[in-house]
Amino acid sequence: MKKLILVFICFTTLLVGCKVEEEKKSVVIKPEPIKKTVRLKIKFNYNSSVKDKLECLFSQIDLDNNQNAYYVVNENISDESGDITFQMPGDDIPLVLILRLGATPKEIAITNMVLSYEDKEVIVDGHNLEKYFTFNEYITYDSENQTIKTNKINNKHYPQLTLRRNFINELFDI
Repeated sequence: MKKLILVFICFTTLLVGCKVEEEKKSVVIKPEPIKKTVRLKIKFNYNSSVKDKLECLFSQIDLDNNQNAYYVVNENISDESGDITFQMPGDDIPLVLILRLGATPKEIAITNMVLSYEDKEVIVDGHNLEKYFTFNEYITYDSENQTIKTNKINNKHYPQLTLRRNFINELFDI
């Protein structure tokens, strides 16, 4: 009996005397989403005859893995005047920039346009759009009135303006 009590006391002493490790607290850090800064902006004033959706295509973006990508931004326009800003986030540089003028034939006047990248700006006057952009066959441009008229050809309507390469080079110092 004495041996049993002695074993019990030793056992209890070992249990009580041993240092009990505290539970480790795990700290969970939630990663915050990476917000890419907008460095490339295209802003212009317009006056349109109909409501529609305009689209800006930033294309031939060279990625790190030697592949090309594109980025598309859509904006709705009203049948009045207003401002539109197309923005491309991140540090990528598109080699082709196309403005698509919607699915509905219209007259749209662009009074001025500002293309900016970081601290550089290219300011386009509405009278000189043909100096900065090429127009496809679906567009008739009147420089005096700063008006673009979009037309259907063979029941198709794909009007687009493509920024000339020399202004892309100027904007991005390529």
